[in-house]
Amino acid sequence: MEIIIESKRFNVWDEETTDGTLGKSVANWLMIGLSRKGFPIKLEKKEFSWQLYIPKNEIILYIKIYSLWKDTYEIGESMLAWKILTGYKLINKSTILSFFKRINPERELHKLNWAIKEFISSEPEIKILNMKEDLIEY
Repeated sequence: MEIIIESKRFNVWDEETTDGTLGKSVANWLMIGLSRKGFPIKLEKKEFSWQLYIPKNEIILYIKIYSLWKDTYEIGESMLAWKILTGYKLINKSTILSFFKRINPERELHKLNWAIKEFISSEPEIKILNMKEDLIEY
């Protein structure tokens, strides 16, 4: 799934960054919201993004958060928008044959996507600019 959001809620200009990667406040906001929904989340900084990990048996669900500079004709409320991508990775690929008997990665990813959409939609300060629900990143 890919969701692009904007909001004045996040004070990214106060974030300390050595490489220009913004979005820690967005990642923390999403991490707190999903933790309340029962997802045990770990936060990690990647090159040009923040990533949330959710370990789940033989897979890791993840959420990548990127900052997007908007064009001047579409600025609206904010100069920045946020791209949120979800996907999963197999932890041990040698167990792939028995893997689908124990856990269905698409079903687990669907549960995560549903929780993210529900959380974002419940926040009045967040505006969804675009959403692609059928996108799965591996």
